[in-house]
Amino acid sequence: MLGKGRKLRTVVLTTRTLEAIRAVPGEGRLFPEGATTIRGWFRWCCEHGRIDAKAAPRDKRIVPHHLRHAGATEADALGVRPSALQLTLGHAKMSTTERYLHRDKLTAAREVAEAMEHHPPQRARKTRGS
Repeated sequence: MLGKGRKLRTVVLTTRTLEAIRAVPGEGRLFPEGATTIRGWFRWCCEHGRIDAKAAPRDKRIVPHHLRHAGATEADALGVRPSALQLTLGHAKMSTTERYLHRDKLTAAREVAEAMEHHPPQRARKTRGS
């Protein structure tokens, strides 16, 4: 799949996503051609599903990027490595990916401590000339 900047991106769909795609009635392509058409389709879904109404208290309109952000945030909460998220999202810099990471500092510190408990660091080997 080509992403922004015409970069080739690998996308793996979950079982739940594949089931949802199979449930779409009709034959042929799932998504219409062109970003404008996809945005129109997305707007129709939000309006008919009353999704915008759920966001109204925050005075926001739901856009496709919210789904991307929500998915990346959920993956972060489930413990996906930030570097894996960076590759999946197609970000060149980790600072861009960090906008999607919301785990708190205490949780992160506990995860590091737990990992180190099970795999203590080993002494570095001396190299010649040191």
